[in-house]
Amino acid sequence: MTLSYYVAVRFLGAFLRVLAIVVAIMFTVEFVETRRSLAGSVDGLGPIAHLTLLRIPSLIDQMFPLIMLISSLTLFVGLARSSELVISRAAGVSAIRLLIAPVIVTLLIGVTFVAVFNPIVAATIRSHSQLKDEIRQISRSVLSVSGQGIWLRQVVDERQTVIFARRASADGSLLIEVEFHVFDKDGGLQERVLADRAQIQGNQWILSNLRRWNVGSDRTEPSGEIERATRAEIPTNLSSEQILDSFAPPRTISVWQLPTIIDQLEQSGFTAQRHKLFLQSALAAPILFVAMVLVGAGFTMRHVRFGKTGVMVLLAVMSGFVLFSFTSVANSLGAAGNVPIMIAAWAPPIAGVLLTIGLLLHLEDG
Repeated sequence: MTLSYYVAVRFLGAFLRVLAIVVAIMFTVEFVETRRSLAGSVDGLGPIAHLTLLRIPSLIDQMFPLIMLISSLTLFVGLARSSELVISRAAGVSAIRLLIAPVIVTLLIGVTFVAVFNPIVAATIRSHSQLKDEIRQISRSVLSVSGQGIWLRQVVDERQTVIFARRASADGSLLIEVEFHVFDKDGGLQERVLADRAQIQGNQWILSNLRRWNVGSDRTEPSGEIERATRAEIPTNLSSEQILDSFAPPRTISVWQLPTIIDQLEQSGFTAQRHKLFLQSALAAPILFVAMVLVGAGFTMRHVRFGKTGVMVLLAVMSGFVLFSFTSVANSLGAAGNVPIMIAAWAPPIAGVLLTIGLLLHLEDG
């Protein structure tokens, strides 16, 4: 128990040191890049530092498997150089038993990462995007999904149109039971249009079976005159691809909110493939972190007298990148629907754990 506690504390210390160093490097690089990209758009270093701080959590999220791998290498190379691995082996402690403490710590870190850090990452990504758009004075088309339907905003010739639809086709080109609220350049409501269907064709919304209300002189209430038509056109600068891209990316949604968002997307007629995959990948993240720790241990749990420590560290890093690349490829296949979501999300980390345990058992048996 004392040995397990000692190894756990050493691993946690290595993890915190590696995390601090990586964050410092990230901040420096991102600060320089943000200052370069926003040159002439912002005065002073305050907004740049703010943007950089908002960017750091998402970078940590992407780099976390590598951080776990480097932490594992730091721990076991340090134990090997101090001969503590040899002493523990001489005392009858196997490599598998020695790994129990780091694995438990990794699982606790992984659960905390998913449950606590993931919502922070989602919030900072949204804040970073909004602040950067404000600095650059960029207006984006916004799409959101609620329990009632879909809300979409477009801006054409400085006129804003807010669109609401009960349902949509999977590719976003067709809206069903749709309402258009058209505002003039001054932000006043100009007209309201209700239609059974609205489909994108070129740079037009083609409306079918519609009713149109013109706004009265007070610009707040529709007038009593109703125009009915079987077909009409409303200009748009959107495409079906842009509508789908306007969805909040899965990374900008907290893992706690993803199940609700997935249900709303499916009820509205859109595909939730990316969101389902992201949710399962987030849940599988602790297993991936364990796989990275085991990869680091598998190549470095040997005494330094055998030499080639640098080569073994390099092999561990390369193996970690191979596992990470395999995970990325599987996620891409899952997002495209070529591989079942559960396999795409869970197979790579589980395979990584099993392969590294096999390597450790082989080394343990001599």
